[in-house]
Amino acid sequence: MGRREAPLDASDGPVRAFASDLRELRRAAGNPPYRSLATRAYCSASALANAASGKDLPSLNVTLAYVRACGGDVEAWERRWHEVNAGLTRPTAAVTVPNRAVSKTPRWRWVAGVTGLVVAVGGFLLLRESAPPAPVDLIQLAEKASWRSGQGAVAWGSGTRVQAGSANLALQAPMESGVRVGRVLATHPQWVPQGYLEGDFRLPRPVDRRDRLVGTVGFFVDEPGFATGLRVGGEVDFSVYVLDEAGPQRVHVVRDVGNDWRTPRLDVDMSAYEGATKLRIRVDAGDTAAQDWAGWWDLRLEPRE
Repeated sequence: MGRREAPLDASDGPVRAFASDLRELRRAAGNPPYRSLATRAYCSASALANAASGKDLPSLNVTLAYVRACGGDVEAWERRWHEVNAGLTRPTAAVTVPNRAVSKTPRWRWVAGVTGLVVAVGGFLLLRESAPPAPVDLIQLAEKASWRSGQGAVAWGSGTRVQAGSANLALQAPMESGVRVGRVLATHPQWVPQGYLEGDFRLPRPVDRRDRLVGTVGFFVDEPGFATGLRVGGEVDFSVYVLDEAGPQRVHVVRDVGNDWRTPRLDVDMSAYEGATKLRIRVDAGDTAAQDWAGWWDLRLEPRE
C-alpha cells in the first residue's frame, strides 16, 4: 500500500490549491495508486506524486499527463496552469520601510546593505533558474551500466559471439548508412528468438524539466558489406526506459531493420520524467537474433536550446 499524502490546506496559496484540486481529480477517478496512474500517463510515478504535493507548481507537461490519466478536462487545466504560473511570476509591489531610528548605523549604509543583499539573492535565484544542466554522455557511462539478458548478467566488453548477448564500445564502426562512426555502443540481444539485452544507467544528475534525450540508432555491417553496399538484415526494437519506484516506464521505442540504410534519430522530451536518476536502454530481437548487431551513438541527455 502506498504512503498517505500529507494533508494540504487549499487556502494556503495558489500552488497548494492547484495541488489540492489535482488530488480531488485523482479521487474522482477512483484514487488509483501513482504506480498504476504512471502507466496511463506515460510519466514517472514520482513526478505525478510531486505534482500533487503542493511544494511547487508542476511543469505543464506533467500537469497535463496527470489530468489525462485521470480523465480530466485537459484544456481547462491548461488554462488554469497558465493563470497560476502567471500569478507566480508577476512582479510584486515595492515595500516602503519606515524611517525609524532603530539603529545607530547610518541609514544610507543600511539601505545599501539591504539593496545589495536583495540583488545578490535575486541574481542567485535567476542564475539557478536559467543555468542549463550539464549534458550527460550515455556512451561514456555504458561501461559502468548494469547489463543483462534473459540468460542473466552480461559482462561489459564481452565478445560479440557470446550467446547471452554482448555490450561493448566500437570505434570507427562501419554502419548500415554507409558512414563510419567514431564511438558506437555495440549491443546484441541474447541469441534466441525474442532475445533481449538491457543496460541500466545511473545518471550523474537528475533529469531536468528542460532535458531531451537525443541520439542515433542503427545496424553495424561487416567490412566487405560496407565496401560493396551489401546489407544482410537484422531487426530489433530500440527502447529507452525511466526507472523509478513504480518500475520501468517506457519513454520511447523505435524499430529498425539492418538493410534499409536508415539510422533513425532519437529526440525525446524528458520533462515528464523530471527528477529521475536512472535510465535503461534495451534491444529486443524478433523471430531470430542472428544478424541483430545493434548500435547506439551520440546518445546523451541534454537541455533544450
